[in-house]
Amino acid sequence: MSPCHRRSGRAVRLTVAAAILPLVACGGGAAVPDVGPATSIPSPTGTDALAPFLSVAPGGGVMLAWTERQDTAAAVRFSRLSGAAFGAVRTVVERAPLFVNWADFASALPLGGDTVAAHWLRRAGDGKFAYGVQVAVSADDGVTWTPARWLHDDSAGVEHGFVTLWREPDGAVGSAWLDARGRAGDSGDGHDSHTSTDTLAGAPAMTVRSRRLRRDASVEAEALVDPRSCDCCQTTATPVADGMLLAWRDRSPTEIRDIVVARRTASGWSTPTRVHADEWETKACPVNGPSLASRGDSVVIAWFTQARDTAKVQVAFSADGGRTFGPAHRIDDGDPLGRVAVVIDDAGRAVVSWHERVSPDTADLRVRRVTPAGARSVGRTVTRLAATRRAGVSRMVRDGATVVFAWTVAGDHPTVALARASLGQP
Repeated sequence: MSPCHRRSGRAVRLTVAAAILPLVACGGGAAVPDVGPATSIPSPTGTDALAPFLSVAPGGGVMLAWTERQDTAAAVRFSRLSGAAFGAVRTVVERAPLFVNWADFASALPLGGDTVAAHWLRRAGDGKFAYGVQVAVSADDGVTWTPARWLHDDSAGVEHGFVTLWREPDGAVGSAWLDARGRAGDSGDGHDSHTSTDTLAGAPAMTVRSRRLRRDASVEAEALVDPRSCDCCQTTATPVADGMLLAWRDRSPTEIRDIVVARRTASGWSTPTRVHADEWETKACPVNGPSLASRGDSVVIAWFTQARDTAKVQVAFSADGGRTFGPAHRIDDGDPLGRVAVVIDDAGRAVVSWHERVSPDTADLRVRRVTPAGARSVGRTVTRLAATRRAGVSRMVRDGATVVFAWTVAGDHPTVALARASLGQP
């Protein structure tokens, strides 16, 4: 194992701000600078809050959405970061029979001004994973909302989730999600374990579907993007010069579960293509989706794989809007759990965060900068996490010259914590 992938035996501080590490290049070439040390941001959430989601408004400004448990029901709320603190807390939906899960979560997307689109997951049947996606739009920053509507055409008692929302150039909202229509009842392990999915022989496959949502919350026609995808890995999307690039974990007839992308232009969705031939063969859903970021047609993607029984977090770059990708660069420290996020800096380098196991029960949220040639910074630890699904999926977004992190602090009454770090050198 190379020094770049060797886990340090030194104790890691449990505080958010990690010690400054020397800027030593890893992977060859000139030294690659880390992001600055992380500093805490007071959280607007209370207890029993989990599943944070971060988004950035047009022109800048971070929005945090999260879910709160309420006895047998739940709520989805959001707040905007203003300077060093979050502002008013707004409610999207509350005291509703929501589906609350560590891997599949609600979101709020600022569309500009006071307009916000949101999605959440509502139970739609008796099965363990019988739930659907509801959406609404607010024109007054979450004070009032359009009536909730289903994002998908069917409302059968099967799984619909792992939603990505994005802004469209004409003011509409694009969306993609995993859709199990055609399945009867609970046919998989869902998001709680890594056991086999599609337990019934011949069960219909999970699909990836997409549609546009207008600002009045009316919807356009659905599009089928992939007729066979992995069951419970998050989707992700990023704008490119002539449209939108979408990524997810595919599922081949021979159970290869590698990451694929498709481009949507004026002519529709392209045929999905594989980012890299990991050749991860598994009958279990990894519950570990990719992350995308872009600047024009410069694209970076990060993902987790465990092909050939070796856990890795990998990064690849594209200079042509995701039509092709360069080689995969491994960027973890030897024992990753995945749950990645990526942004791109002004020099075209990737800034990647992920969960790295440090003991059977604990993991670190780490962040590292990577160049298109594969050179890596030393990396920083942002915080200590649980090494279980109770830690959820950490989030990271770029807002100007900083990156903002959000994660779930696991416990009987979980909370959401946040931090910010400077991107540093251009």
